[in-house]
Amino acid sequence: MEVTGAIFDCDGTILDSMGPWDRIFIDLLADEGHPGREDLVILAESMNVHDECVFLHDVTGAGDSGEDLYEKLKARLKVMYATQVKPFPKVRDFLEDLRSRGIPMVIATTTEAEDVRSALAAHGLDGYFEAIVSSSDLGIGKEFPDVYERSLARLGTSKETTPVFEDAPFACETASKAGFTVVGFVRPGDRRDLADFEPWCAQVADSWEAVDLEAL
Repeated sequence: MEVTGAIFDCDGTILDSMGPWDRIFIDLLADEGHPGREDLVILAESMNVHDECVFLHDVTGAGDSGEDLYEKLKARLKVMYATQVKPFPKVRDFLEDLRSRGIPMVIATTTEAEDVRSALAAHGLDGYFEAIVSSSDLGIGKEFPDVYERSLARLGTSKETTPVFEDAPFACETASKAGFTVVGFVRPGDRRDLADFEPWCAQVADSWEAVDLEAL
């Protein structure tokens, strides 16, 4: 494939943030008097962040409302991104290579764009991306392809030559079914199996050094 554009998920793909993300909802619920609800957090994985807070409030009663829980989460996110999150090894080299080829890039995320922008800026990565498109702003999660289609529109490139880089199998499935070529990113120590990615991905890589654009 002659790549003309690229769409990247952020958390768990660009930023090594899924460990903190795995804990932030669990710890928030525990502090609100609802410990041990990992099952609900896993169940809500495909939702955008706002809807996940509404769901968790509706099921557990945590927070005064879904909006209240969301505001509490956002305050924690600012601290998390500032103190606990780093880019994956070699991701800067990968982005620099694409930029040197004149390939425009966009972030497609379920996290609020403001939080992602701050996290990227903290590590000097914000300048690589034309835009940050958030499914939270669209009001739907990555079980729908809208965030990828909107990202593609921001790039103005062809879907056939604009791969999507994702770390969540359900999101890989969504992008693949929408007609994108997908590269699955499996984090070191990921609880998910390669078999969850392979039906939807042209490649599955466990590091940025392992991604082979020429083979797509």
